[in-house]
Amino acid sequence: MTVVSSPIPTELRRFTIEAKNEGRVVARLTGRTLHSGLWIADSFEFLDEAHAEDARREFARAIASAPVRSSREVLVVETPESIPWQKALADAGFRPGLRKVFVERRLDEALPPAPTSLWLRSLADVGQTEFNARMAEASEGDPFEERKFAARDFERE
Repeated sequence: MTVVSSPIPTELRRFTIEAKNEGRVVARLTGRTLHSGLWIADSFEFLDEAHAEDARREFARAIASAPVRSSREVLVVETPESIPWQKALADAGFRPGLRKVFVERRLDEALPPAPTSLWLRSLADVGQTEFNARMAEASEGDPFEERKFAARDFERE
């Protein structure tokens, strides 16, 4: 059995590629190129589950061999369902790089007790300068963000 996928696009856009076995489509990968060399797989469709592992492997190889001007990166949202995709990417030579974690909680629920290593102080206690410094530090930005903005005026903000 041979599974071959269609080429991965390198320009900025959405794409769908197919993995075929003996001319028959067995899987589809729908994704986006976020910039040259950075891909994200939005969804997998397996028309033949028996070939799912081979299809993932072919999709990962196609991304690894795509012609790009910069490094090759794949953005993966870590979920239990993404483990086979992560394995296929690792088998194709990709290694984990940056990791971004998103957590959330309901704001209308009572706050849990503060840890003893955390001090809560009022703005009146720390002063405006210290508050501005902490706000600037907290809003430095997202390391995954590609856009660059003008310098900020934290005193004015």
